[in-house]
Amino acid sequence: MLANISTVPGEWAPTVIAAAALFFTIGSFWWMNARIGHLIIVAPRSYAITTQNDRLILLLPLVFYNSGPVAYVVRDLRVRFSDEPTEVALAFHRVRGGVSPSHHPTPELSAAFPVAGRAAVRMFCEFERRPVGRSIAAGAHPLLVEGLTDKAGGWRELVAFDLNVSTNAEVGMGSQFISYLNRD
Repeated sequence: MLANISTVPGEWAPTVIAAAALFFTIGSFWWMNARIGHLIIVAPRSYAITTQNDRLILLLPLVFYNSGPVAYVVRDLRVRFSDEPTEVALAFHRVRGGVSPSHHPTPELSAAFPVAGRAAVRMFCEFERRPVGRSIAAGAHPLLVEGLTDKAGGWRELVAFDLNVSTNAEVGMGSQFISYLNRD
């Protein structure tokens, strides 16, 4: 009986079409509902910085975008200058309501936060390090934002960008904590 079925053209067409439809349905379901996407961070266009009281405080407005349907949980963040070891990274200290520290006096403490699937989250993240540990002159300073998520083991780089410190920022950071544009 099997020999007769395999020699008749068109007998296998319904089976092949049904199998292809099943694989397409399973693949589509996985792609739309179960795939782990990428966590993407956009480099900030502004920042606030101060080196008062022998502390380096850097406030960055960060946008986190999850390209997949499965939610991410960001457990922790840190920022470091690319020429420094991870041991001296600026720790995620708190979340503010905006990039201007003086207009948002009640910050929240840092905590893990979710990024839903195919969604974006904007946060004003404040990072701190004691002591300052370096001089920050006017010019471009390559920075790395690294994160711990529930999808990867260990710290991984989320975004690399240049922190463009203006002459005004260099002069003011020792006595003020105000915002600046991150321009070339």
